[in-house]
This record gives sequence, C-alpha cells and structure tokens, in this order.
Amino acid sequence: MAGCCGQAKPKQDYLITYKSGRTERVAADQGLITVRQKIIKGGGGTFRMVPKQ
Repeated sequence: MAGCCGQAKPKQDYLITYKSGRTERVAADQGLITVRQKIIKGGGGTFRMVPKQ
C-alpha cells in the first residue's frame, strides 16, 4: 500500500532545548502538542526538527 498517508514513520525528531540548557529528544510521531507541553512544563525553550538517528 504505497502512498497511503500517515502510515510511514517520520524521519525526524524534535530536539527541545530548554532555557536551562538541558536538551531532550522527542519522536516526531508524538506530535507538536506534546513538544509544546514539555517546553511549557520545562520553563520555556525552543525546539527544532533534527534527522532521526
């Protein structure tokens, strides 16, 4: 079933960098809302997409 949407695993992760300097990797399939909640709980920070290792 080639071409079916949403079945393939994302090839990237979110890398969160907290203001404290701590970093955390979140699988892209957990979604952006999870990432935003982690940043809020962690006291703020930024995130970017990085290739999956």
